[in-house]
Amino acid sequence: MRSGYTNSIELGPSDNEEGLYIVKPENGRAEHLSQDFLRKYIAFAKRTVHPQLDQDAKNAILKYYTEERQSFGREDEGRNNNEFGDKESIIPITARALEALIRLTEAHARMHLQDTATLENAKVALAVFKHWREESGIEDESEVFSGVSPRARVSKTAVMNMIRDICSEKGEAKLADIYNTALPKITENEVDRVLAQMLKDGILYEHTLETYRFP
Repeated sequence: MRSGYTNSIELGPSDNEEGLYIVKPENGRAEHLSQDFLRKYIAFAKRTVHPQLDQDAKNAILKYYTEERQSFGREDEGRNNNEFGDKESIIPITARALEALIRLTEAHARMHLQDTATLENAKVALAVFKHWREESGIEDESEVFSGVSPRARVSKTAVMNMIRDICSEKGEAKLADIYNTALPKITENEVDRVLAQMLKDGILYEHTLETYRFP
C-alpha cells in the first residue's frame, strides 16, 4: 500500500531538482509547490490511484444518510404543511447524495495517494458536503436536480385542481374565476406562471380570450 504522500511519486532525473517543484518567493513569503509539480501530481493520482472505501467509511456515509432521512420523518408534520393544508413533498436528501459522498471520500483519499479510503477521508467528505448544504440553504435536495421548489410544485397542483373544479362546475374556467378562487393563498403572478406552463405543456388550452378548457 502506498504511504499516502508525495514520496510515492516516481520522478524523473530532472524532476529531482528542488527548484522544479518548490517555489521560494523572494518577498519572504512561505515556500509552496509549483504549478508544474501539482499538475504532475494530479495526473499521477488520477491515472494510478483508485481507492476503495473501507467498512468504517461506508458506515459513516450510510449513517449520515439514514439519520437525515429519519430526522425528517420524526419532525412535526405540521411544520411542513403548506397554506392549502397539504403536506409538501420535501425530500431532504436523495440517493444521489450517497454517490456524491462516495466520490468525495474517494477523491480525498486519492489526493493523499491512498489505496483505501478510510473513516478520516469520509469525515472530510461529510464536512464539505454539510458546509455546501448550509451555505446553499438547501432543505429539499430534489430542487437541486429538478430546479423546482416545493412551493412551486404545490402551487402548480393547487392551481390545476382549482381549474379542474371550475371546469367541472361550469364547463370552462375564466381567468377572473381562477384569480378569485386562488387569492389570497396564491398570487396572480403564480397563477399566470402555472397557466403559461400548462398551456405550453398542452395540459390546457385557451378556448376564448382568458377562458380555458382541458383537452
